[in-house]
Amino acid sequence: MEPQAVVSPETPNPKSKKLLLIIIGLVIFTATIGLLLANNSRSNPPNSNTAITLSKEEAKVDIKADQFIPGTIKVKPGTTVTWANTDTKPHRIAADPHPMHSSLPGLLSDDLNQGDSYSYVFEKPGTYTYHDEQQPLSARGTVIVSE
Repeated sequence: MEPQAVVSPETPNPKSKKLLLIIIGLVIFTATIGLLLANNSRSNPPNSNTAITLSKEEAKVDIKADQFIPGTIKVKPGTTVTWANTDTKPHRIAADPHPMHSSLPGLLSDDLNQGDSYSYVFEKPGTYTYHDEQQPLSARGTVIVSE
């Protein structure tokens, strides 16, 4: 009978193990950063504080994630601005200052539940600030009316 060769399992090279662990770590790190960036862009929509100039007779402001989007709009006199609640919580549009609402007494909505909207016609040039009556210090917006 001939002697048989004994095959021993290869022991992994320590450098190969280290390289594999580094690669796995980089993949996990990259995936985590990508998920964080994707979630951040969804929760902080772009242009939420960007002034948008509208020349139409109608303008729309969305209420989402406890903020007005866009936060500032520029419109012409006679423009109807409509606030649409796309948030899951109720909101109430009110002119500043809180709680008197004296800068524009007609700008005061009822509670707007999800899917509800409120419209107001801005007749005179000026800068009008408003807030969410439910969160008067944090949810704020501005309408700039000019020719």
